[in-house]
Formats: sequence, structure tokens, C-alpha cells
Amino acid sequence: MTGLLIGQFIKFLPIVYLIIFKIKNIKNRFFEIILFGIVLLTNFPTSEARFFIAAVYIQLLYVYFYRKRLVLNQSLILDMLFLFPLLDEMRRFSRIENLKFGFKFEMFLEGHFDSYQIFLRVVSNEIVTNGKQLLTVILFFIQRKLWPGKSIGSGTYLQKEIGLSYDNIAMNYFGEGYIN
Repeated sequence: MTGLLIGQFIKFLPIVYLIIFKIKNIKNRFFEIILFGIVLLTNFPTSEARFFIAAVYIQLLYVYFYRKRLVLNQSLILDMLFLFPLLDEMRRFSRIENLKFGFKFEMFLEGHFDSYQIFLRVVSNEIVTNGKQLLTVILFFIQRKLWPGKSIGSGTYLQKEIGLSYDNIAMNYFGEGYIN
């Protein structure tokens, strides 16, 4: 647990230092290149989850390019349609021939996109358990061995109901409320 906490904390330190370095407008190119190299080594874009990479690199893009120009919205749209799908492809990278470049609109229909889209799946498929998921949360301390009919998490329940291939889905509060 301590290793995980320290590891996640340490990964953000070079990013924070680089952002402070740019905001303070310090003119030391060598130190900036070293910091940027450390950021790339500790938070390489194809080795982390997309939400983490977005949290890291959108901040850096803002600090380097967008403070003076109003192109952030256009860039985010292109990132959503091209960069994030490419990062998703890199998660399952095996051979260069299998890599697909270009706009990938089908990502809006996949189960791992974001919590708003997952909530829409719950509503559009009218998935309601009448409090069964909530009862499991309230009685979390009862083991499955003692309660064989104990329900699974709402995200996994949604995955089984509509047949998604990805089962590690987080449900937001609105989705939990609707299901229950």
C-alpha cells in the first residue's frame, strides 16, 4: 500500500515541477529538457491509462501552448477523436500492422469511454434492479460464501446485461441512483 501511494505521488512530482518551471517563466533550457525527459520516462503516453495521460499532458499542453491562444477546444476535440483512440490501440499493441490510425467514432459506443456514456447506457437500456445493488452496498460486510445471491457491482452488472466485452466499468452516482 505504501509503495503504491509513493509510486503514484512520485509520478506527479516531475509534472508539477515542470509546470511550476514554465509558469514562473524560468529561462533554463537545459533544466527544462531534463525535466521534460523525466516526465516522459515516468509518465510515457502509451504506458498509462488514458485518463491519467489526459490529466498529465493536457496540463502541459496548456502551459506550453494555450495560455496565449484560444485553441484548447479544437485541440481537445482532435484529441478525443484521434489521440485517445490511438492511446487505446497502444494498450493492445502487438504488431505495427494491426495499428489503426484515424478518427475512431465507434469509441463513443464502447463501454470504457466515460461515466456519462455509461450512465446513458443504463438509461437507454432501462436497467433497473429495484435496490438490489444498493442492498449489497449497505450489507457489504456479509461474505459471498454466506450470501450466494449477493449482487455484483453496477458496472459489471451493466456489462453482463448488454454484453460488453470490457467488464471493469465504474458507475457514477447518477447511474447508481437510476439502477437502484
